[in-house]
Amino acid sequence: MVITKLIPNLFISVGVIFLATVICADNTQDLALLEAVEKGDLSAVQAALDKGADINAKDAYQEDTALISAAKQGHIEIVKELIAKGAAVNGRERYGATALTHASAEGYLDIARILIDGAADINIQDKYGRTALISAAGNNQNDIVKLLLSKWAEVNAEDISGRTAWVLALREGNNEIAGILKSFGAKENYAAVQWSGEYCSKENPAELMVGFIAQWERLWKSFSSDSPLPEIDFKKYVIAAVFLGPRPTGGYSVEFGQPYLKDNKMVIPYREHRPGPGEFVTQAFTRPYGIKVFEKKAEAVLYREGAERK
Repeated sequence: MVITKLIPNLFISVGVIFLATVICADNTQDLALLEAVEKGDLSAVQAALDKGADINAKDAYQEDTALISAAKQGHIEIVKELIAKGAAVNGRERYGATALTHASAEGYLDIARILIDGAADINIQDKYGRTALISAAGNNQNDIVKLLLSKWAEVNAEDISGRTAWVLALREGNNEIAGILKSFGAKENYAAVQWSGEYCSKENPAELMVGFIAQWERLWKSFSSDSPLPEIDFKKYVIAAVFLGPRPTGGYSVEFGQPYLKDNKMVIPYREHRPGPGEFVTQAFTRPYGIKVFEKKAEAVLYREGAERK
């Protein structure tokens, strides 16, 4: 009786061990595939696939598929091989981006073409609302922007912050791409054009209203000396700039409010955000700033909310 009871349990145990071995083997080949892509080793990629690796397996950290990883790193032959063997061309990683999104951001034109020819969805948005076109424009990838537009990319798609490819191109000072986007029907959304950061060359607090090209050139050089000057029509728009001066840590920023008319002037309110108790921030001195474009409706003045009115 004892032997009879043990035999089924033995078979169950052996079955579990066998199943675990199979799963472990599959996972080993998946790992081998992802490592081969990381190294750019086409032969190792082919070997892993021949041994049963899941072509759409994802890594544990970023959840990149082999195709996404290859597109990110510019491994064009591996991209071709994976697509030829049936990789999911619209697979997504942890943040919802596809292989085309990454190839577009990195400037891999030939890979972008291959992915599009392989039926990649040009207009997929990631969790932040970014499309391949938005990613390309925000990273000054002119040739890829032109390619995507020629393939009917949605020119006015917005990310979760309301920024389009045109907004990001203008923000980067890429006037060529901003012009091309406009020729394809991009809307000029200056209300979404702004710059901010925790470091700049201005050491002292300052509030500036910029209404002339010469002022804009000087201001631009103070925080973005390497990028071309974005073209702003100062007949229609003004630029508000606030420099907070030295702050003891990170976590400080400038937020502009909605302008309003008072005493025949356009008042642009702003406030300073400070880090909350226990908030994790950079433990170093910073010099935060905020710069934003506004439609000109009257003479513009800045007003810091919470301060005494003069």
